[in-house]
Amino acid sequence: MCNLFSDSSSLYFFSALLQSNAAIISLVGIFVIFKIQSLQSKVEMIRNFLISNPNKYPHPKYVIEFDNLILEDKSKKIDNNTYIEQEHKLYFNKWVEILKKIEEIKNKIKKPTILIVSSLIAFVFCLMFASSIHKLGVVFELVILSLSTGYEIYIVVVVFRTISNLIYLKEETV
Repeated sequence: MCNLFSDSSSLYFFSALLQSNAAIISLVGIFVIFKIQSLQSKVEMIRNFLISNPNKYPHPKYVIEFDNLILEDKSKKIDNNTYIEQEHKLYFNKWVEILKKIEEIKNKIKKPTILIVSSLIAFVFCLMFASSIHKLGVVFELVILSLSTGYEIYIVVVVFRTISNLIYLKEETV
């Protein structure tokens, strides 16, 4: 039977997959970081606005206290109306809404991150054992390369869907 692959075919193949995954990680990372920073700057704008107007809005001490709370406690604080008057609720609700969007982004990016990291680990092992895979025969090598290609295509589809969902994540104006 004729050998379809040279001794180094698997090395080149898995090296290319590792490089493409590194590129995917960097592109997704840049996009997610930009999106989160954009939302965090809106939170900072609301926070600074409330602090800079102590006569019109709650005392800065309350704003700083609110800022130090975890997300669930912030929602409870608004609902309990502890020190937030009705006219200020709009700002605090917006603050919490933006923080929830940041959490949503973080949750949506978990699956693609896990997939990419698992593929990086798998492809590093495949790269390390490329010559052993080649020695096992052309059919086995073809199966491994086909499975790797299929997994990579699945990762690209999941990443594309995730980024599409994040792009269309509603962003309200502050």
